[in-house]
Amino acid sequence: MNERVLVVEDNRALAENLAELLRDEGYDARLAASTTEAIETAAAHGFDLALVDVGLAHDDTGLDMLPRLRLHSVHGEIIVMTGNASLRTALQALEQGVYGYVPKPFAPLQLLDLVKRALAQSALKLEKHALAQRLAASEALYRGVVETVEAAIVGLDRTGVVQLANRFAHEALALPPAALGGIAFASLWNRPGLAARAIAQAAAGETVTDVEGRHGDAARVRTVRWTFMPLVSPRSISGSLLAASVLAVGLDITDRLALEKKQAEAEAMAATGTLATSLAHEIRNPLNAATLQLELLMRRARRVTDPQVAEQLTARWR
Repeated sequence: MNERVLVVEDNRALAENLAELLRDEGYDARLAASTTEAIETAAAHGFDLALVDVGLAHDDTGLDMLPRLRLHSVHGEIIVMTGNASLRTALQALEQGVYGYVPKPFAPLQLLDLVKRALAQSALKLEKHALAQRLAASEALYRGVVETVEAAIVGLDRTGVVQLANRFAHEALALPPAALGGIAFASLWNRPGLAARAIAQAAAGETVTDVEGRHGDAARVRTVRWTFMPLVSPRSISGSLLAASVLAVGLDITDRLALEKKQAEAEAMAATGTLATSLAHEIRNPLNAATLQLELLMRRARRVTDPQVAEQLTARWR
């Protein structure tokens, strides 16, 4: 799209000649002869550059209009023109943040060169704004990911001081956001030395995995398995991440450990039951054989013909 240039000039002949010159250069030039017309044109079409005459007849000065004009093109540049150049108007123009101050009469080629540079500056500002918007959207996306992922994420500086933490980190460490920022991360561990060594290794460029820590107090203790990794070239997820050089990512395994413990206990009980059943089987078989043998012995004793001997043999089982 051609760059939009708004010419605010009440001298009709000068305005039309200037507009023709700009159009010949490929610009989309629009004319306004008063502040009211200038504001309406800017509101309807916007502008990338406005050439504004300071002394508009029967109207506010061009300088008085500039704040209202800027509302319709935040990134547009402004060049003021005047036939009565003075130090006072020049200072006023600079205070308004105009790109250029051009006394009349001006050399057309010099004006066109100034217009070109002003439009390049306007394009640069617009590109910077677009990049800032994309960066903000990207940061919002990454912040959303960081906040919603079911893992504790903590950014640390090289000394192990917390620079940022997501909500899962607050939950795992049992601390509110206000209490976590700026605190030494190792002080939140049941074994501070273990955490301090892992942080030092990560700050030196090494990734440290499976570092298990217990956090909280007697009323609520959480077991978290951490991975510490270096941030060689930190990029902004949030502003504070720029100060971080170590990223700690933790998974809360408290519930899983409790479940594994219950499962192990259940398996142990099942194994004990199986062993008891096996032992009972091994004991009952010989007992049953012995009982049968005793019964047979007693029957044989009863068949002895000598009553006295039979009495002596069977008296033991009465």
